[in-house]
Amino acid sequence: MQLTELTNQLSEVSHTPEAEARFILEEYGDDSDSIYDAISERKSGKPLQYIFGSWKFRNLNLLLDERVLIPRLETEITVDVALRCLSEFVKEGLTALSVCRVLDVGCGSGAIGLSILKEGSEYVENHLKEHFTNKEVRLEITLSDISNDALEVARINYEQNFNMVFENATHNPPQFLKGSWFEALQRVGESNYQNKFHLIVSNPPYISSGEDLPREVESYEPRVALRSGKTGCEDLSHIILNASPYLADDGWLVLELAPHQADELAMLAEATYKNVSTERDLAGRKRVLVCQKI
Repeated sequence: MQLTELTNQLSEVSHTPEAEARFILEEYGDDSDSIYDAISERKSGKPLQYIFGSWKFRNLNLLLDERVLIPRLETEITVDVALRCLSEFVKEGLTALSVCRVLDVGCGSGAIGLSILKEGSEYVENHLKEHFTNKEVRLEITLSDISNDALEVARINYEQNFNMVFENATHNPPQFLKGSWFEALQRVGESNYQNKFHLIVSNPPYISSGEDLPREVESYEPRVALRSGKTGCEDLSHIILNASPYLADDGWLVLELAPHQADELAMLAEATYKNVSTERDLAGRKRVLVCQKI
């Protein structure tokens, strides 16, 4: 099937039919049966990422299916901001730190936490080689989610994207915890989280219960990962109000949100944190809330 024909068939269900047509042709080549099956599924509304079963996100190739949310381009901005905060913390505390701890709360597929693990590990290793000869700083990543299904996907994505040899590595194996937000930490006992996190990051549900969504999102992606409550700010507010006890001194909190929520949630954060700011996405909209523990 030619690109033009495939683009025309996808135009009724996609806002970017030519781009999706190119993805399909790249994925299946000359396998006409697979191409026709993909077209049929896409016309039913199924997202392309779920049809393929995997999707590239930054430096990761992620397993994606209906158990987890599809990472958006905006979430790459969230990772950029989190890596910058991590870098600042490591630079400032490098002579004292031996372990840098990161929590991805509500991890879903693991896109954020595993990206930080991969790219943050490379940053730490390169920085140490440049400035120190006998200093080791290891990253410890904890990923939590309320969904066992999501945690299973995140575990698989870790196994598929990382070399499993840890001797001489710059990171420890990640810890996967089940629970709603910080309850995941409480359930494993205080002794396991008494060492505070230097960075907590999340892309929580931030869509209100009454907001309309495209059919492919509403019908296929997990509701628990999309909708927060009546205003859409419920989960974000909960994290802001409860994250501080789990952060190390001067630790960073990084949260993805909807642009219209940014000012309200920044005001909420200012009551508890310092250096509160919002970062913009590629469209110039406020997308990421950043704040630091006092």
